[in-house]
Amino acid sequence: MMNLQHLIYFCELVKNPHMPSVAEQQQVSQSTLSYAISKLEDELGVPLFEKRGRHLALSIYGKLFYQYALTAVNSLKVGKNKVIDLSLGQVAKLRLGIGNIIDGDFVTGLITEFHKIFNKNKVTFDINHGTAIDLLKAVKDDQIQLAIVPMVNEDLKVSELKSIPLFKRHFTVALPSDHPLTSQNIITLKDLIAYPVIGFSDLSGIRPRLDQLWKENQLTVHYTAEADDIRTILDLVRASNSVALVPKLENQPTDGLEYRDLLEDETYTISLVEKKQEFTPRTVQLFEDCVREYCNERRI
Repeated sequence: MMNLQHLIYFCELVKNPHMPSVAEQQQVSQSTLSYAISKLEDELGVPLFEKRGRHLALSIYGKLFYQYALTAVNSLKVGKNKVIDLSLGQVAKLRLGIGNIIDGDFVTGLITEFHKIFNKNKVTFDINHGTAIDLLKAVKDDQIQLAIVPMVNEDLKVSELKSIPLFKRHFTVALPSDHPLTSQNIITLKDLIAYPVIGFSDLSGIRPRLDQLWKENQLTVHYTAEADDIRTILDLVRASNSVALVPKLENQPTDGLEYRDLLEDETYTISLVEKKQEFTPRTVQLFEDCVREYCNERRI
């Protein structure tokens, strides 16, 4: 099998057919260069150069072989540089999954902050929205590199994955503006079950936490409809004069809706999930660091 370094020496000699100069440039002895060319000629079974005084001239075989040797050397250089850039986070595409209940302001602010800090890094984001279950599977199957999702129940935790807790979110009660419960500043779970309740589906990462909350308070709820994203749930609340427990966000949609605090104040956890692996690409590591710092600084 041909030696890559021998191919590099050969290409340099073609560009500058003066062995002492090339030996100095490559920081090797002339005998090392001679040996490299001899090995290539032995493998090919033809002479690559012809001696003309102190200089070398390409043979007919050398001219033909040079086209392919140069292509191979240049291609490997490009590949090497891309791998190095990727490991350093300088040129990369980060495939990121965002859970359906994660507020858009948080994601926008996070990515803006990342580009502000690492503006020399040519990183593009491929953002995928979905349920917690779907995104965890996508991380496991290497379809995405990272996912920001709500806490999921224990049986969904896959051994191939690791999670980093980022912050906690509270629940709030979403009501139509003309709902009778808007007269109360604080609402209890018992107040809610007297009305139609819209819930998160089993695919949502916070459904297990909500189920646990009802159970802890010895209440049984029957959802009139279920969905796995906040927008659909709020649309259903508005249209059907129902109520719902939803994440408490900084900028809640207010068109035709009002929100009240829940007496049984509870939280759920938002985590950053990635696949366990021996080597973490530099881009992924930079983003992880940025997420932690972003959340800590803002005490999210």
